[in-house]
Amino acid sequence: MLEAAEAAGAPAVETLSPDAARQAAVEAIQLLAGTPEEVSRVEDLRISHHGRSVSVRIYTPAGTGPFPAAVYFHGGGWVLCDLNTHDVVCRAIARRCSCIALRNMR
Repeated sequence: MLEAAEAAGAPAVETLSPDAARQAAVEAIQLLAGTPEEVSRVEDLRISHHGRSVSVRIYTPAGTGPFPAAVYFHGGGWVLCDLNTHDVVCRAIARRCSCIALRNMR
């Protein structure tokens, strides 16, 4: 993806402000993401522990559980990306692996 952006003449991500880099990442991912697969349920939660919290999205496949779980970590350097940027990937994991997929974000 970085090579394609460079070939297209896009500025290097490290030369952009954090806001501009986030927007560039969102736009690039949208071009490549594909069609979201159907899952039974998608839930957004905020988990707090000892005064810190993290946003998570839980993807539940169709069918009768209990299901195994997979945690998908893609932090974008904990600067880029958000809960929506990898939605298509996490839906595919949940559906194709028949597991609960959990996506984290700072």
